[in-house]
Amino acid sequence: MGTERDHVPQPDKGWDALERAIASAGCYVRPSDDLRARILDTACDEVGRRRAIGRLMLFSLAASLCVTLGATLLNQLPIPQDPFDMSRGDAQVRITVAVGADPSSSPDWELVEVVGRWRSELAARLAPRSVD
Repeated sequence: MGTERDHVPQPDKGWDALERAIASAGCYVRPSDDLRARILDTACDEVGRRRAIGRLMLFSLAASLCVTLGATLLNQLPIPQDPFDMSRGDAQVRITVAVGADPSSSPDWELVEVVGRWRSELAARLAPRSVD
């Protein structure tokens, strides 16, 4: 009595035996009613998974580039002196010189001038504008 293994072609018999087995089973093999729907669902899931992996890879690449570029630019910037190492007067002189104040006058007075200019510029920017 033959078993199902007798009808399964062996790999060494070649493709002709496989094609004959498929042709002889043609009338007996019937797809289920939901086969197409299951295949489409599986394909959609696979496409979604691949898109998610692609987006994750692009995000990772962008994040890596940002970190690398940021580290490179950070190394190019001049490192200011630590303000805690300076005395109060030195810090005020440095601030007033940085904004273009006259370094020959008193740092305290120049700081008052800088704050006054800043406040007037801020007030001018925030003032309501009349519509003509």
